[in-house]
Amino acid sequence: MSDEPAPTDSPDTRESFVLDDIDEAVTEEAIDHTLDGGAGGATASREAVEAEGMDDVEETQPVTVTAQFGAGDARRTVPFDLRLVDRGGGTAEPGGGEADPGAGGDGGDESTSAAAVSTVDGTVGSSNVGGQGRGREVTFALRADRSVTVTGISVATRNDLVDRQYTDRDTTVGGSAPPSPVSGEFSVALRDISGSGNLGVSEFVDPSGPDADLVVTLTFEDGSSTTIGIG
Repeated sequence: MSDEPAPTDSPDTRESFVLDDIDEAVTEEAIDHTLDGGAGGATASREAVEAEGMDDVEETQPVTVTAQFGAGDARRTVPFDLRLVDRGGGTAEPGGGEADPGAGGDGGDESTSAAAVSTVDGTVGSSNVGGQGRGREVTFALRADRSVTVTGISVATRNDLVDRQYTDRDTTVGGSAPPSPVSGEFSVALRDISGSGNLGVSEFVDPSGPDADLVVTLTFEDGSSTTIGIG
């Protein structure tokens, strides 16, 4: 939705135009709306989307928008929440800060278990698994800011590792096989990635980006999930 000041003296009233996923106006007819409650106001944003993407967002504050559609007897008033979304795959965090570049949760809903989990930089490693016919293991650490339960884990290999398949052979989350209740910092050990050669992975990366050699998805007891990129 794109905003521009409406012809009115009120600083809290704007005209909005609904845009599609390539920023083309769905309709040229403006939608009048006002901000209801809380501090702040609507800001003109017609030039917010540029060729190189939107500017970095440091902080967001929830607002409720009340929009009126139609005219006369057909006029309808519809309140809805407005959420700021980073099209690059992350979500701006309320109150400031940046989203974790190595993990993508469930649409930024902070009430889910997935939203409580983040990656711990500098913890990605790999090594051979002892025993005949075993492959490599990949280990890394995550942090949960409250108690959550991991119920499942899946792994996809990409790029140079596309032919090295993942098979669950004693994979652990927080030291045990899922379902695994965890809180605070906990480790994940993926066993096995086929083959004995070095995997060449060492850090968290954007799971939707070209550098993601491993894409790990954790599912939680509440049905939410988070996706982690490793490269």
